[in-house]
Amino acid sequence: EKWDKRSIEILTLKRKLLKRGIEWKPLVFRKGRIHSLYRLLIGAACINFFHFKRKIDLVHLRGGLSGLIYLISLRKNKYIYDIRAFWGQLADGGRTTYDSFTYKLLLKIEEILINNASGIVVLDQSGKEFIRKSYNFKKPLEVIPTSTDISRYKIKRKSNSSKINIVYLGGAGFPPYKIKDA
Repeated sequence: EKWDKRSIEILTLKRKLLKRGIEWKPLVFRKGRIHSLYRLLIGAACINFFHFKRKIDLVHLRGGLSGLIYLISLRKNKYIYDIRAFWGQLADGGRTTYDSFTYKLLLKIEEILINNASGIVVLDQSGKEFIRKSYNFKKPLEVIPTSTDISRYKIKRKSNSSKINIVYLGGAGFPPYKIKDA
């Protein structure tokens, strides 16, 4: 096996987590439909393996893909659904269309995940309001904002410069916003 920097980092993190009683099984990411299907099935198999290996009281599903993997596993444990983006945003960003089978299927999966969650975490107040209104969700629903509060920082400008450079850490591909170069 080829040991590159990334492999060593993953192994180091796995060891640190294991010392704290956390078993972590990273799923390999490769592009392509076959690889995506493989990742879903391997993920579901891993969930079932961990389920039979030890008693699981609560599952944390961070995002729709992990939710889909969990549904495929056919487990019925309580879970917290941590919504990073709504799947309806795929059509908003042009990655699918509103009338496509894929879009309708993803919305149905999202509805199942939301309605069966023991609790939900969203990133902003509008997501909380959307869930309360659209799904009549009565269980715990919390907002954990992840953006920086720039009111806490002073912006220092270089003399005679009207530009502000911004660093964005995260994927602009999902949610699939149409970001144009400024």
